[in-house]
Amino acid sequence: MSPSLLCWCGAKATPLVCMDNPHHNPLLMVDPSPHKLYLLGPDDGPTSDDMFVRASEYLRFVDYEVVWTSSLVKGFRAKIEQTRKTMEDLLECDGVALVDGWWADPAVLNLVLFAGSIDLPMRSVPEWVSLAVPCNAEDFSQ
Repeated sequence: MSPSLLCWCGAKATPLVCMDNPHHNPLLMVDPSPHKLYLLGPDDGPTSDDMFVRASEYLRFVDYEVVWTSSLVKGFRAKIEQTRKTMEDLLECDGVALVDGWWADPAVLNLVLFAGSIDLPMRSVPEWVSLAVPCNAEDFSQ
């Protein structure tokens, strides 16, 4: 019987996978607490910008640095450049904050897969807020 392994978060783990969060690296010995988060969510035009502003205000209030790209671009070439810029920005961040409805946008799904492939921890905005300040995360739901 193999000895039980714990992830840095305290959850049970196999040598490669945390049982609590598949994006944790259980081989790390310390909590890689993110300080800079990339905000990802659906692009619904001007209403999504309001949602992003509100979410970034919540995260900044609890001392996260927040990065996000306004996605109001038109044309195929502009979308490619925007995706490239977003991937570059993701590489400079410590984690990803997901805005409600992120799963409905195919471009965001691809970026979530990219972020997972480089082991960035991903949580919803309320989850990041509750990690920074133990309180009722429902107060910050979108």
